Amino acid sequence: MRYSKELLVAFQNQYKSTFDENIDLQVAEAELNKLARLVETITPGVSQENNKSGGWK
Repeated sequence: MRYSKELLVAFQNQYKSTFDENIDLQVAEAELNKLARLVETITPGVSQENNKSGGWK
């Protein structure tokens, strides 16, 4: 999955705020990807199409 630079920078800032550690864009993308996979795992009833319309399956 590809993320916008703005989202990655926002994630970098949040990571710095939470963990007081700077990460580069590649690490931010990898960590954001891990987080996305975790959310998909714990919310099995949500599909990509439903996400676009704001609904739940």
